[in-house]
Amino acid sequence: MRILYELSCLRNPSRSLGLGAGEPIHIVPISRTVKAAKNVVFGGVAKKLALAPWFKNKYKETLDYIEFPEKRIMIVGGASSDAAALGLNVFTALVDEGNFMGAANDSQVANSAGGKSYDRAQMIYDALVRRVKSRYQRSGVKGMIFLASSKRATDDFTERRIREHIKNKTTAGVFVRDYATWSVRPDAFANQKWYRASVSSSEGRCKILEDDDIPPEDALVFEFPEDYYSEFQRDPAGSTRDIAGIATDTYSPFISKREAIEDMFDPEIPHLFEAREWEMGRPLVINWSNALTENAKGDKVPLCCAHASRHIHLDLSKNMCATGFCMAHQAGTTEVIRFDKATNTRSIEEAPVFHIDGILRILAGPAGDIDHGEVRGLVYKLNEGGMNVRSVSVDHWMSVPNMQLLKKHGYRVEEVSTVKTIDPYDTMRSALYESRIHGPEYDLLRQELRHLELDTKRPADRPRVIVPPNHTKDVADAFAGAIYYLNKHAKGGLFIAPSKGMSASGLTKKQTWSNSEPVWADEEGYDSLPDPNSNNDGGAGGHDQAWLI
Repeated sequence: MRILYELSCLRNPSRSLGLGAGEPIHIVPISRTVKAAKNVVFGGVAKKLALAPWFKNKYKETLDYIEFPEKRIMIVGGASSDAAALGLNVFTALVDEGNFMGAANDSQVANSAGGKSYDRAQMIYDALVRRVKSRYQRSGVKGMIFLASSKRATDDFTERRIREHIKNKTTAGVFVRDYATWSVRPDAFANQKWYRASVSSSEGRCKILEDDDIPPEDALVFEFPEDYYSEFQRDPAGSTRDIAGIATDTYSPFISKREAIEDMFDPEIPHLFEAREWEMGRPLVINWSNALTENAKGDKVPLCCAHASRHIHLDLSKNMCATGFCMAHQAGTTEVIRFDKATNTRSIEEAPVFHIDGILRILAGPAGDIDHGEVRGLVYKLNEGGMNVRSVSVDHWMSVPNMQLLKKHGYRVEEVSTVKTIDPYDTMRSALYESRIHGPEYDLLRQELRHLELDTKRPADRPRVIVPPNHTKDVADAFAGAIYYLNKHAKGGLFIAPSKGMSASGLTKKQTWSNSEPVWADEEGYDSLPDPNSNNDGGAGGHDQAWLI
């Protein structure tokens, strides 16, 4: 409204802003959907214009636009993508609820003036900035873009924009208004009781604090009035974002116990691969000395759980996404305490322990595609090197041809989908919470696990794990798939090392067989057994019985 007022004060706005004679100036409202842009943003401006005496009789309004004919200023009806700005002299744009626009689909990317991007809000913003600069910067005029949105997560579009300006020291032309609801109306809550709440990154949750509660060291503690107590009690995370105006790590975190993620990583465990990300076509260095040793016979065997079979899960992709690779094995079992809410009883169960041998993010090479043959080649190379890989699981995408080829090489192969069902992620989370997973520190996996969230748009009986825009879960998918397969095929107790080759007896003396009637040491006749070292068939001392059990 202020910009409309200032433009209408100019005798010739188009000429003042450096446009050609008769060129209109456009203001574009954009939201998640065209309907929202028309009703919320465009409709909101129209209502305020009708209330302002200054603008009376200066504009005409239709369902599709608001026009100031004398000043050649036009507010378009509303849009949901940056393509609406094509061909327009955009001076001001209003992007509403940008944090909830999500990722761009293929058609939006293809039709976008901003080019390829996975974040719709970022894609729209970049295109609008270019549009404003191309029209007005040569005249020394700066347009203005409004970004309005509720909070969602700490890495959301508006949060990233603020941090980017602070980092690049370009805050001179930026204004941020970021207040809690009660901060802009303090008098309305003056006589109410106030409560404390905390937002903890390490715990991954928001909660109401009791009077004697001590919040975590990293927690952000704030107070809220009694009017909002029921909202905070029902949905602490949502209320923290929408009412208190504080962004949280994720919208609906899947792994709320963040300390479990940190406990899994052991800095003493070396990495199998020299690189944390491998680009197709480039050499991949395998740190064999970190993973293998030699047994008494000179065979290469793993340093960790030498006789355990290794399993590899491949989260395959083509080009736009990376491929996740995770190799792990079962390292025995441990006792865990399980609680049954239905019966309010506790029980002790034996659950498998898992060790991560190697984890890797595989990127497309210069050719632009993930070479599945090269990925399978890595599996073969690890097995030939001594890692004892016996099974491979793959996600649903392109699973059939890869499974067929892996089976021909003698591997046990199974499809494990982290999209069709939430079971792999549920299994992995349970093992994490019970401290049954150990592996080397891997920052990419740490970040992916922290940003996992439940898709709140899905029905409760068909849950799915997703990540916010601009985040990936390729490595997390591979990690969850590997743990799920191993848990599904877990073995109880300890591993018994199999002997390699034919067993050879170390006995050279003549043996005496019991003919299925062994004489035990506490039985009559034990002392009179024949001595195999003597030519005499009788006498004591013949106790060299060989037992085959």
